[in-house]
Amino acid sequence: LPREPISLKLMLNHHNTVRILAVFFVLNGALAHAEQAGPFTYTVSNGEVTITDYDDPGEDHALHIPGAIEGNPVTAIGDAAFALSTFTSITIPSSVKRLGAFSFQGCIRYSTLFIPNSLESIGEGAFFENYGLQSLIFEDGDISLGSSVFVRCLGLVSVRLGQGMTEISAGMFANCK
Repeated sequence: LPREPISLKLMLNHHNTVRILAVFFVLNGALAHAEQAGPFTYTVSNGEVTITDYDDPGEDHALHIPGAIEGNPVTAIGDAAFALSTFTSITIPSSVKRLGAFSFQGCIRYSTLFIPNSLESIGEGAFFENYGLQSLIFEDGDISLGSSVFVRCLGLVSVRLGQGMTEISAGMFANCK
């Protein structure tokens, strides 16, 4: 502990300032305004859309992720945005660059997934436990893949890797056929 009260006061003020800034950043992030377009909940940052949630209709349906919402390109799918959805087919538009962690976890009713070359990164466990997935096709291009992206895709029997893919982590397809 400091020996002079003024030093202690300065330390307390500095600590309080750091805490206030931390609270500001947490609140600022929490106050990001989410908007709704049909079944999609999204945020806009720097003119780019991130889909953060999906109001699944609870029946078999085709999922067509829009390339733009309100004139802004959809460039990211947030963490767990489509988790446990019941779609039977999926279309990821070429505007999407990033899929968040566990973004499609537990989606079990579709059988084929086409990964466009526009994707720059796929987060950890993005397609974890997609039991119905049988065929996976990567378009040519380099992509950063998080850990365990396709773990426990029990029906997966066919994978086509695109030219330009330079790295696949150990365990990427653990517990698949």
